[in-house]
Amino acid sequence: MDTSVAVRPSDAAVANPRQGEGMLLALPAAATAVLGEIGLRNRQLWQDELATWWSSTLSTSDFRFLTSHTDAVFTPYYYFMRGWVYVFGSSAGSLRVPSLLAMVLATLLVTLLGRRLYGTRAGVVAGFVFTVIPAVTRYAQEARPYALVVAGATLSTLLLLRAAERSTVVRWALYAAALAATMSLHLISVLLLLAHGAWMLGGRRDRSLVGWLVAVAVGLGPAGVVAAQSLGQRGQVSWIDTTGRSTLLFPVDLFLSALVVGPVLVLAGVAAYRGWSSDRRDTLLLGTWALAPVVVLFLAIPVIDLALPRYALFTLPAWAILAGRTVAGIRLVHPVWAPAAVVAVLFAVSLPGQVAVRRDPDWVPDLRSVAASLPNRLRDSDGIAYADTSWRERLGLTHEFGSMPRRPRDVFLAVPAQRLGTYAAGECADPHACAADVDRLWFVTPNTTGDPFADVPPAKAAVLRDEFRIARDEPYRRVRLLLLTRR
Repeated sequence: MDTSVAVRPSDAAVANPRQGEGMLLALPAAATAVLGEIGLRNRQLWQDELATWWSSTLSTSDFRFLTSHTDAVFTPYYYFMRGWVYVFGSSAGSLRVPSLLAMVLATLLVTLLGRRLYGTRAGVVAGFVFTVIPAVTRYAQEARPYALVVAGATLSTLLLLRAAERSTVVRWALYAAALAATMSLHLISVLLLLAHGAWMLGGRRDRSLVGWLVAVAVGLGPAGVVAAQSLGQRGQVSWIDTTGRSTLLFPVDLFLSALVVGPVLVLAGVAAYRGWSSDRRDTLLLGTWALAPVVVLFLAIPVIDLALPRYALFTLPAWAILAGRTVAGIRLVHPVWAPAAVVAVLFAVSLPGQVAVRRDPDWVPDLRSVAASLPNRLRDSDGIAYADTSWRERLGLTHEFGSMPRRPRDVFLAVPAQRLGTYAAGECADPHACAADVDRLWFVTPNTTGDPFADVPPAKAAVLRDEFRIARDEPYRRVRLLLLTRR
C-alpha cells in the first residue's frame, strides 16, 4: 500500500513531516468549511427547520409538553439546540452553524478513516470527494440533526477500528459513547451496526468481538429510550409515500446531483470490485455501510415507510472513501496530479448542484419577502391573520419578523402551538369577537389564485368577507399577502 504523497513540501514540512501531512489531511475539511459558509444564511428556514427553531425557544415546561406529543424522536437534538440557541441566538445562520461544524468534522473524519484504510493519498482524495457532493453542503446548511449523524457515524467507525486494533476498556467506551450519541440523534443510524457487525464477524472471533457486543449493548441504551418515547408518534412519518419514481431517483436525491452521483457510484464500484480479493474485510465494511441501510429502508416499506434520502445521508462517507481509493490509485501522467484532476472535474460537475442547494426550493413560500415588505407599512393597531392553523406560514413569519420593534398582533390566535403539543395553533371559536377591535388586517394565505378565502374555515371566512374589504393584494412565491380594511 503506497502512502506517499508526491507534493513539494514547505520548509516546515521538511523539518516536521507529520506536521506537513497534518496540514494536507486538513485541506478537505477546510474546503467543506468554505463551501458551507457560502450562502449559509441565504435560504429561508423551511418547515422542518422551523420546528427546530420553535422547539429550541420554548420554555422548559412547554418544550417537554410539545415533545411528549410530537417529535420525541428528535428530543436529544432539540435539547442540544436549546443550549446552543441560549448562547448564540436563533437567527437562521446561528441555527445552522452546528450542522456546518459537524459536516466539517465529518470531512476530517472521512479523510482520517480513508487514510487508515488505504493510505494518506486515498484519505485526502476521499475527503475532497465527500466535500464536493452537493448534499454535504446542503445539510451543512440545515438546522436538523443529519450532519451531526454523518459525523457521528464516521467517528463511530473510526473508533471501532481503533478499539479492535487494541482492545481496551477506554477504547470500547469511546466507541459506545459515539454510537449512543449518533443513534440517539437519529434512530435510523442504528443500521450502521450492520456494517460494523459485518466487519467484526469478518475478522478473528476473539475478545474484541466480546468488547464490541458489550459496547453495542451500551450504545443502544439511549437510543432505546428515544425509541420507546416515540412509539406513539408513528403518525409523524405517515406523510412519507415512496413511489416508483422516488425509488428510481433515490440515489440522485441522496447526493443532490445527477451529475455527481454517477461518477461516484462507478468509482466506488471499481474500488469494491478490486478490493474484494485484496482486502475483503474493509471492502465489506464500506460496502455494507453504503448499501445495507438503503436496502433495509426499502425492505421495511410494507411495515413503515422511512425511505427518505436524507435519512440515509450517513452512508455518504462510505461512498466517498471507496471512490477516493479508486481515484488515488490513478497513476496516469502523475500520481498526484491525476487524482487532483479527477477531483477538479467532480467539483466542476457538482457546481449546478452546489448552486441549487443554496436556493429556496420552489415549494417553499417566500415568507422572507412578505416580512420584509411590512415594517414601513405597519400601524400599531394592525393585526395579522392566517388562512388556517398550518404552522408553516405562522411560524415562518414569526421567525422572519425576528426582533422587529413593531409586529402585527395574531388576531385569531387563541391557543399557542406549544399548549396543544403540536406545531400548529388553536384559533378562537368566535372569529367575530376576536377581530372586533381591528381596523386593518394583514391576511396571509398559500392560496395564490382565485378567491383568497376559499379554503378558510367558514366562520372565519364570513368575518373576513363581510366585515372587511380587500385594499391590497400582493402575490409572492407560494404565498399571498392581502391588506384588509374595515368596511
